[in-house]
Amino acid sequence: MMRSCLRRVLILAALVALAGCDRSSPSPAAPTPAPGPGAGPAASFKLTVDSAGSQDALTGVSEVTVDAGASTGSGLKYLVNFGDGATATEPVARHVYDKAGTYRITVTLTDATGRTDAAARDLAVASPLGAWLYSGYVARTRAVEVRTLTLNAQEGATVRGVLTRPGTTDSPITGRLTADRRISLTIDRLGETLEGAVPSVLTPNVAAWTLAARGGPVDGESLVFKARPGDPTGPGPDATLRMRFFSFGAPYGIKQISPILFDASTSTGDGLTYFIEFGDRELAQTVTAVHPINEVGHYTARLTAVDRFGRANSETVTYFVDSLVTNRYGLNWAGAGFSLLIDSQDGTAITGRLFRNDEREAGWQTFSGTADAEGNVRAVLAGSAGTLGGTLTLGSPDHDSSLVLTYQGGPHHGETLNFRLHDE
Repeated sequence: MMRSCLRRVLILAALVALAGCDRSSPSPAAPTPAPGPGAGPAASFKLTVDSAGSQDALTGVSEVTVDAGASTGSGLKYLVNFGDGATATEPVARHVYDKAGTYRITVTLTDATGRTDAAARDLAVASPLGAWLYSGYVARTRAVEVRTLTLNAQEGATVRGVLTRPGTTDSPITGRLTADRRISLTIDRLGETLEGAVPSVLTPNVAAWTLAARGGPVDGESLVFKARPGDPTGPGPDATLRMRFFSFGAPYGIKQISPILFDASTSTGDGLTYFIEFGDRELAQTVTAVHPINEVGHYTARLTAVDRFGRANSETVTYFVDSLVTNRYGLNWAGAGFSLLIDSQDGTAITGRLFRNDEREAGWQTFSGTADAEGNVRAVLAGSAGTLGGTLTLGSPDHDSSLVLTYQGGPHHGETLNFRLHDE
């Protein structure tokens, strides 16, 4: 009996154990991860050159500001390296460079966990030293002025050099720079001062540098200087001026009408700039120019050619400008049976008188009309006597000139009058 009970107990225990094996045991809970360190630092900076926001810094005067305040990260430490050995540890750092050159500015960030990031940018630091060339026509002196401004030394904000002008003694220069890029240059022997701002871009070259002149013969002028490309090489310029008078076939001009060609194209030299003075206080800065003259007289035209090194050469040509008026010279247009006088000319408008030689005592027949640059003449006779039209050809001022006119309408329609210029 006891064995039977024990057997039943053992069987029941085994069944309970088997039932327990069929149940799924719960999975252990995953461990909670430790908080992560977050994103690393991101370096960036803004670079500003002086108060004008220039592209190039000036040695000795321009304050360069590095602002890394927009960088991101936690617990940041800053290291600003200006590239010339100078460093700073503030997010906003300022520096003035002592020497010209190209410098790499680097901002390095380190966050609280030791991670780093960096940003870099190159900066050109330049000096106004060098040779600067000006050539231009000065209205006040009515002359072409050529100047070479050579700045050859800088000590901090002080610059020194010489001003060279053709045919004169060099003049010493002392100048002062300020942090806003302003410059004032005193030319000792001339009693002049040149003032202005150093261009924001000095490298690799400057398009133009404008300085205002105070005192001396160029007082009140704005002088535009350009960088001279090294020392002069090769021969200097040779200015050659040619002239051509387009009107009436004449070797001289007619006031207010004649287009006169001034041609400097056969001049020789390296990178020439041309200044053509017509002799009437007018000027062109082109290799050729067409210009009429408004008053009768003798004129002297001057060509000044300046090469890219500032060397200059000039040539002058004297010429004559006349009018179509004849009676003031004691001249008239005489032909077979007729004479003609031109009494006035205003631009292309003319007035005058026509008479038959055998009826001179009977008086003049007046006319008004035009004469253009191509030599075409049209004269309307008073009293509805018809119109004269034809061609005027001029030789020298007192001979070899002809005027051929044909009646159109009136009692002499179709009749041609041939005139030669002669002295009464």
